[in-house]
Amino acid sequence: MRVLVFQADDREPLEQFRCEWLVHPFLRKEDRFEVVHCLRETPKINLEEYDFFVITGSKFQAGENLPWIHYLLDQVKVILELEKPLLGICFGHQLLARALGAAVVENVKGIEAGTVAVELTSEGKAGRLFAGVPKKFQVFAYHYFEVKNFSGIEDVAVLAGNAHSKIQAFRYKDQAWGVQFHPEINLTRARKIISYRKEASDDRSVDYDALYKKLKRLPAGERIMKNFYSP
Repeated sequence: MRVLVFQADDREPLEQFRCEWLVHPFLRKEDRFEVVHCLRETPKINLEEYDFFVITGSKFQAGENLPWIHYLLDQVKVILELEKPLLGICFGHQLLARALGAAVVENVKGIEAGTVAVELTSEGKAGRLFAGVPKKFQVFAYHYFEVKNFSGIEDVAVLAGNAHSKIQAFRYKDQAWGVQFHPEINLTRARKIISYRKEASDDRSVDYDALYKKLKRLPAGERIMKNFYSP
């Protein structure tokens, strides 16, 4: 199995970003993955050669009109035409929604960060991405923007939400999924990220110490990632 990761950011706390932490814990030893660093390169790719696709989070927002974002939108449209599995995470969730015609807006409630509670819809409970995940579960999140709605867009189902963002997860057909949160992040990495953001962020409205203390283990995220990579 071959996985292609579209890395949509150039930040990485405490280590060089090579995506091992995003992919390796959930794959078999014989599986392979490659990374496109979208901020530095926008190569022509034979997408038919890959079996699974992932779009990562980003410090940018998916509604921006930057050349590399338009490149990603083009890649998403081809992947959808090929009917191959695609997972958009945080920024990737928003980018997939934009590719489908939905609006991405700044959340009027402000930032959602740290360990957050999310609840599955009936569609979410019935689908394969959340198989084995409780109706109510906790995941790591860090975002200011959200997908507004899918009004008038066919073949889309909302899979999870909460009071902060009604669209925490969705699927397009049974092929592409967006999750506003970060299922790939475990407790160890969540601690690294909050510590990093405390030092790097200029948003003093966020109590990073309080967020750090409330971080918890996130077993649902591991199950979601394994479900996505299941053949």
